[in-house]
Amino acid sequence: PRLLCALDFRSDPPREIVLSGVPGREDFEGLRRAVFASPRGNRVVAHADSAAAIPALAALAEGRAGASSATAYVCTGFACQAPLSDPEALRTALDGR
Repeated sequence: PRLLCALDFRSDPPREIVLSGVPGREDFEGLRRAVFASPRGNRVVAHADSAAAIPALAALAEGRAGASSATAYVCTGFACQAPLSDPEALRTALDGR
């Protein structure tokens, strides 16, 4: 099983996704639904809810909290694409190769 996991990670690099916003608000929940609707695995999902919580989350979420509306950051190898706030655009970013 570990070799299959290694092969899976080799063929489809993991994505790091940081969601910034307030859980329960419609804009945040729309982004969260988009993340988990994607059929692709190999992802790490973090929530940056405040600047005070950032050190506990590590460098991936640094500088990602504090926006007035929910925002998603999609990264691969700690290189991030432009921030997204539209669930459909997030689905496209996650499902693309």
